[in-house]
Order: sequence, then structure tokens, then C-alpha cells
Amino acid sequence: MTADGKTVTSIDEVTVDPDTTKDSTVTVAYKETTIPVPYKQGKDGVTDGMDEYIKRTITVNYPDSVTGKVQPEPQVVHFTRKDDKGNAGYTTVDANGKKTTTKNDWHAVGSDTWAEFDARVVPGYTANPTKVDAKQSFIQ
Repeated sequence: MTADGKTVTSIDEVTVDPDTTKDSTVTVAYKETTIPVPYKQGKDGVTDGMDEYIKRTITVNYPDSVTGKVQPEPQVVHFTRKDDKGNAGYTTVDANGKKTTTKNDWHAVGSDTWAEFDARVVPGYTANPTKVDAKQSFIQ
């Protein structure tokens, strides 16, 4: 910031006297101390430093007599570091010029929960378990 044309980091308190105090101009300027780290879109479904895909696969062991033995699709929860400004984090610069980069926290894209799964009814058999509960997924 400048005061009366001189660069300063602070301004002392001044007692103003109408008979002796002259006009003064203070300009405060801001220097950016954070630099955005842009989010870079990776390959869909591939975990990298920007996106994390956590998958739960439920395998059903059907009896041999069952036709149409369709396995459930893997359940995937997608987490990303991308924020609403399109950045994956920020680099801060301290007064000495030292840079520190911090990545954004992970957050789910859509739901953060794997869906409940109910086992198909097969006459003459009992599934064990009969259902798999919904479960919240998270990154540790």
C-alpha cells in the first residue's frame, strides 16, 4: 500500500488537528496469494489424482439349473477434487515467496452410497444373504 506516495506495510494512527494536519491519501492494493490448480479431466472410470472411483461388486452364485444368470453391474461411487470454480486445489504464496499447494477435499459426484441389492428369488433355493444393504462409500 502507499501513503503519500511512499510504499508502506502499515499506517500509524494519527491524531487529526484542523490547524496542522494536511490531507493524506492512502491506496491499498492487493497482491494475489493463491494460484488456482486447474482440474484436469482424466479418463472416465480411472482413478488418478483428480478423481477416485470406488467400486463394489456383488457376485451371485446361481444354481446350475438357473437360466439367465445375469450378474449385477458393479456399483461405482465417483469422488472428485474439482470445485465449483473448476479447480483441483490452490497454491498459496507466503510473504517470503514460499509456495504451498493444497488439493481440494474429495466430494462425491452425485450419490456417495452404493445401492441396496436384493437377491433374485429362485424357486427351491434360499439366497444367503437375501439382500446386501446400501452402504455409504468414502475415501480414507
